[in-house]
Amino acid sequence: EPEVGAAVERTLDFGQIFPMSGIVEFNLGDPGMGVFSIRAIRTQRLLVSIDTPDFLTHQDVEATIPIALSLAATDFGVDDYRLAEPLLASPVEIELSPPPDRPQSEWSAAFFYVYGWIDVGNVPDGVYTGEVVLNVEYE
Repeated sequence: EPEVGAAVERTLDFGQIFPMSGIVEFNLGDPGMGVFSIRAIRTQRLLVSIDTPDFLTHQDVEATIPIALSLAATDFGVDDYRLAEPLLASPVEIELSPPPDRPQSEWSAAFFYVYGWIDVGNVPDGVYTGEVVLNVEYE
């Protein structure tokens, strides 16, 4: 019987950035990258896609900051961005493998790392937000 659980391990956080900063990059492995996890029975086939905003939106006034995000993943139960492969297409089909330290485990996990850049121009100070949605289909 298929069973899948998903969680946000760490939210994407660009921290405090000032107007006119220009392009600010957040690379794979940087402390501000976002991390999602999916836990499922090993050998489970998943169809995964990500919806990302084109802009971050100011919470109080009409102002935006362009954003571009990328996704990398591990699919063998190990949470280590250094082992992650970039996902160039969306959606992507993933088949989970058991963790290397527990090859007989019935369960495994995939970890998804979200990173990218923003382009901060002449915008008002304040809080800017956007929503990243990880979509998971399984049989």
